[in-house]
Formats: sequence, C-alpha cells, structure tokens
Amino acid sequence: MLKKKSTKINLYLIISLVLLLIIWLMMGVSQDDEFNEYSVFIKYRPTTQFYFKSPLGMDDMPPDFPEKLRAKQAIYDDFVLTRHWSDYEMIHIIGGILVLFTPVFLFTGIYKQIKK
Repeated sequence: MLKKKSTKINLYLIISLVLLLIIWLMMGVSQDDEFNEYSVFIKYRPTTQFYFKSPLGMDDMPPDFPEKLRAKQAIYDDFVLTRHWSDYEMIHIIGGILVLFTPVFLFTGIYKQIKK
C-alpha cells in the first residue's frame, strides 16, 4: 500500500517565514552619504523600504531641490540619521541573532519538508 504524503507545513518553516517578515519590516540597509559604505540597521518602526540612500549626499539642500527627492531625503534623515530607541547596542545584537537563526530555521524546515 502507498503511504499518503503529509502536506502539512512544519513549524520550522512557519517560524522562518515569520522571522523573514520581521527582518524585512524591521531591518534596513543604509548607504553612507560620505564614504558610500553599507551598513545594516534596525528601523524604529516597520516599513517596507529596505534600502536607504541619501539623494543629496554630503551637499546642502538647494532651494530648487525637487519635491520627490526632498521626500526621499526626509525618509533617509528620519530612519538613518535621527536617533531612536532602535539605536541601542542590545537591539542590534538581537537583530543579528534573528538574522543568524532565520536561515537555520529555513533550511531545517525545508529539509524536514522534503524528508517527509
């Protein structure tokens, strides 16, 4: 007799998908406006934007700067340059742990799903 395969998703996959969603909403990558270096940071509020770059760079804002770029600069200033609760070292450690454990849960879940 053939065994019926279980189509139930295991707990590891569910945990990894939730962690991926949290990482996407609460972590970001910023490009430094002076040296063009990239850094990972914790956002102080959830947003779908993942990459933050200053359209001005190190220049001062001219009076005729386009409104769309002004909005991008305001978002960059708000998330990257302004200090929030998410700037504490312990929050960055927790974010790093989330990033490290997410692939472990994901690959364990995929392995257990395939092994069934």
